[in-house]
Amino acid sequence: MHIIIQYYNDKNPERIKEYHTSIQKNLDNPAIDRVHNIIEPETKVPQEFLNHPKHVVTILDKNEDTGNIKGRLTFRYAFKYANEHIGPNQVVGIINLDNFFDDSEAWLNVDRDFF
Repeated sequence: MHIIIQYYNDKNPERIKEYHTSIQKNLDNPAIDRVHNIIEPETKVPQEFLNHPKHVVTILDKNEDTGNIKGRLTFRYAFKYANEHIGPNQVVGIINLDNFFDDSEAWLNVDRDFF
């Protein structure tokens, strides 16, 4: 399973802590192959995530048609990204930064059991 997120630099320390916890839980989850982080060019991602082998950073192309909100990840952009960068027949979740998948046996077979 692959997930797509968009990290951003929040000014609230409590929210930052929540985001970092969620990202780390997703990176630690054995059911998740990659965390695709599509960021704006000026975004600073913590080194601990940049160095993680499951973490993939892509700079959002603001010149490309991203939908209604320039610089923000849209479903349209995420679907296009998934089609171009994630192999066929893969499960892809587009999630908010503060969401994570529980470390559960159920997620390990989501590609087979869900479909």
